Amino acid sequence: MALDDPMELDDRRGQEVAAVVVEPTNIEEVDHVDVSLSMPHNVISVEEVDALGLVNADFNSESSPVREENFLCEDNETTVKMNDAFRTPTKKKHVLEKGMLFDDVEAAHKFYMEYAHSIAFSVRIGQQKLDANGVVIWKRFLCAREGYKTEKEEGASGSSSKGRRSRESRCGCPAYIYVKRTPEGKYVIAALYEEHNHAFVTPSKRHLLRSNRSANEKAKTTLFNCHKASIGTSQAFRLLQIGAGGFEYVGCTKKDLQNYYNDFRHKIKDADAQMFIENLHTLNKLDHNFFFEYEVKDGRLFRVFWADTTSRKNYVHFGDMLSFDTTYSTNQYDMKFAPFTGVNHHMRSIFFGAAFLADEKIESYVWLFNTFLRAMGGKAPSFIVKYEDASIKTAIAIVLPYTIYRLCMWHIMKKLPEKIDANLLKDDEFRKTINLYVWGSETIEEFESRWQAWIAKYHFENNEWLVGRYEIRKSWIPAYFREI
Repeated sequence: MALDDPMELDDRRGQEVAAVVVEPTNIEEVDHVDVSLSMPHNVISVEEVDALGLVNADFNSESSPVREENFLCEDNETTVKMNDAFRTPTKKKHVLEKGMLFDDVEAAHKFYMEYAHSIAFSVRIGQQKLDANGVVIWKRFLCAREGYKTEKEEGASGSSSKGRRSRESRCGCPAYIYVKRTPEGKYVIAALYEEHNHAFVTPSKRHLLRSNRSANEKAKTTLFNCHKASIGTSQAFRLLQIGAGGFEYVGCTKKDLQNYYNDFRHKIKDADAQMFIENLHTLNKLDHNFFFEYEVKDGRLFRVFWADTTSRKNYVHFGDMLSFDTTYSTNQYDMKFAPFTGVNHHMRSIFFGAAFLADEKIESYVWLFNTFLRAMGGKAPSFIVKYEDASIKTAIAIVLPYTIYRLCMWHIMKKLPEKIDANLLKDDEFRKTINLYVWGSETIEEFESRWQAWIAKYHFENNEWLVGRYEIRKSWIPAYFREI
């Protein structure tokens, strides 16, 4: 069979278009479009409409009235809408009918979700009834806007710390389906109501419906790979958005991805703790001098301390003075990291041991210091540098009564900008003066005179924080413990 010349085919199609699309001077004179001029017997395919070049043709305007006509194709499933021109046919893929049968209740839920997506509304799960074995006897799936919020729910969501009110999401929509288990173990739609009492979302917002959003496997994999490279969730979502060609194709919002990762971290906390303890056991088997102890409370890892062989040897030689700091906090497991460090004969920092603590109560610090002494053969340090904390101070007095402690000057001086006028810190003379008085005073008398002169010069007599630091000056000013 001979093939038509492409140029001749284009010419014929152009003539067909001219026969179908008429451009009258007054559009009101045109009652309808005669479809028979361009296609045989009301049968139309997507390919033919594309060939005619009339896909998504739109003659709607405020000044031009629109006339709609529907044409049913031979397959009885494809509908062509005519707004004075042809449009791409749409398939009726999801038809909701009473008596529809499903293999299980999850299949019924999935179908209703797909149906809701095609209509453009969101779904939530309603009531259900289980038998003695936990098998679903019946279950209801509802429009997400079914019912009304209670006064308690309105009070919880109606206001926030920023004074904003949340948008009302319930309007008593009656739409639902009711699926019931059959004697054969399948599930049938026994009752339904299709009518809604609210408007549906626009097609451009359909991807934002809550029941249609979820983090797919691609999003999860990208998220975990990004976190391995220290890339945050926001940047991971941006990467997904670029790769998918737009945020509407990602399948979830940035907040959904953040919530998923937070839930995932919460689920694996216990598993991570168990893995951590198993690693400590393994290290102890490989090195019998590796020391660790831990406590579990309410099924959660509450306290743990460890010190390896090198750390314990270092403490024997350089353990007279150590620094203890618990200002480090793990952002993932909400536990305090408490390292014990010191200085060797090369004036370099060395590690003596470390701990994770779930809280900063006196009991936790008492347990930690007692555990540290057991790990170090009962040898107590002569001198401890710590930051200002009442619980640590009390625990040291209980466990290490003969150990001298001093406050960390770095932590105290770090708070100074928060306690005085910020403009003073821009003055080079002011910064040089305070550093000289604190760090460079050789004797107690020298520091006292300099401090009083500094307070008077800048009128800090009523600064409560500076007054408090002066009252505890013996625990952080070097001039008071140069004899140690």
